Amino acid sequence: MRTIPVLLPLNDTQKYDLVIDDDGLKRVSVKTSSSKAPSGNYRVELKNCGGGSRGSVIRPFDNTASDILFVYTLSKEIYIIPSIDIKAVSQITLNPELYGKYKVDAKD
Repeated sequence: MRTIPVLLPLNDTQKYDLVIDDDGLKRVSVKTSSSKAPSGNYRVELKNCGGGSRGSVIRPFDNTASDILFVYTLSKEIYIIPSIDIKAVSQITLNPELYGKYKVDAKD
């Protein structure tokens, strides 16, 4: 098993969640999903919602702000998707035709 160093940001102002050092630095956006579409495939919310003293803010997904979209589902499925391959800005459904090739076999 290969070990990849993970770098965590000091605050939450970046448009990505972490950085990995895997043959160069790569910005990673991390998402989880427990919601399924009527098709039975997991739905992943891409947009970020947050707030502060100025009110709430919804930021659409920007596929240029990270290099990798890492998705973990309630069924313990893992997807590692190149961000550039994500064309949606608010939500994707992990249907096998589009995203099956990015599913990773993980050990418990």
